[in-house]
Amino acid sequence: MWKKTGLRVQAVLAGFSLCLYLCHQIGSRIFPALWLWFHCISGLTRHSHKHL
Repeated sequence: MWKKTGLRVQAVLAGFSLCLYLCHQIGSRIFPALWLWFHCISGLTRHSHKHL
């Protein structure tokens, strides 16, 4: 009985750490891209307003 619960806890912890790791990996790639995209969009809107 105890072995099963221990294994379950280990599996949950492993899954949780894997989720955190994946979130960190995805976040570290997505946030710079989002920032660049936002920067480009704001720059474009600024330039278009100058022309008008």
